[in-house]
Amino acid sequence: MKAIRFARFGGPEVLTMETVSTCHAEADEIVVEVGATAVNPSDVKNIRGFMSHTTLPRTPGRDFAGVVREGPSGLIGADVFGCGGELGFVRDGTHAEYVRLPRGGVVVRPRRIGVEQAAGIGVPFVTALACLRETDGLRSGQTVLVSGATGAVGGAACQIAAWKGLRVLGTVRRASDAPRILGEMIDLSAGPLDEQVRRLTAGRGADIFIDTVGLIGGGLRAIAEGGRVAVISHGSERVVPIDLLDLYRRNLHLTGINSLLFDACTCARLLTEMIDGFERGALRPPSVGRVLGLEQAAQAYQAVEEGAPARVILRP
Repeated sequence: MKAIRFARFGGPEVLTMETVSTCHAEADEIVVEVGATAVNPSDVKNIRGFMSHTTLPRTPGRDFAGVVREGPSGLIGADVFGCGGELGFVRDGTHAEYVRLPRGGVVVRPRRIGVEQAAGIGVPFVTALACLRETDGLRSGQTVLVSGATGAVGGAACQIAAWKGLRVLGTVRRASDAPRILGEMIDLSAGPLDEQVRRLTAGRGADIFIDTVGLIGGGLRAIAEGGRVAVISHGSERVVPIDLLDLYRRNLHLTGINSLLFDACTCARLLTEMIDGFERGALRPPSVGRVLGLEQAAQAYQAVEEGAPARVILRP
């Protein structure tokens, strides 16, 4: 089978197309013929050597959509999708014609969603749902603040929150991005984040803050007493000041979410929780931008590293 491989760390130039032995399912495993697979920012960081646990040589790739070719008889021929935090790091990933997975690592693809769209769902929606679960953000009536609302994870968080009946406040860098978000817009160029949030919430602040771009330093001031914060990324500064007096006196809860710790089976369980939303159209896959052949993997990685605004998909 054809697979993208890397044997050393570096930029997209380290990726090579190779012919390797086709994988076969062992006990409690399945093999999926990959119809489409997304390139995530974490895939780019992986080949750059930013993930210390990655073992080489390796086939990268976390997200996938395709057809089950080997495994239990009830799954053979099923259209499935999913993702996994181990895929592409300590286990060969999805940027190949076939991928081998644990038996419980796939979810049947809703008929209304195409293979390219499904390939881009996994990492953003799994991460967003994990953030909302960790912050107790699945109860209607709460207000959730989402930074980076036009990004893949931020956009997914906005959708899930709205689906669950939460009021959504989404930050954007400029007012022209407003049509791209689901919820009420907070334009970061229009003034301090906390002042805008408190103005919109009658002075109370948001109950939940999902920080996807590293606004935590100033963002804590926008949170209501007893509020919860989930952080998945950092901005230009990894170290930011936090007022500890404010943190404990207002009983704030701060947690980090690392989706790389969720294996394919865990991701499948999280995706299953959202299937009804996708089937009913309440949840929509991230928009797909460029669709490239597997042999164009270096070009796809370069596009993601340069900040492609929509999902970049590879079609083996």
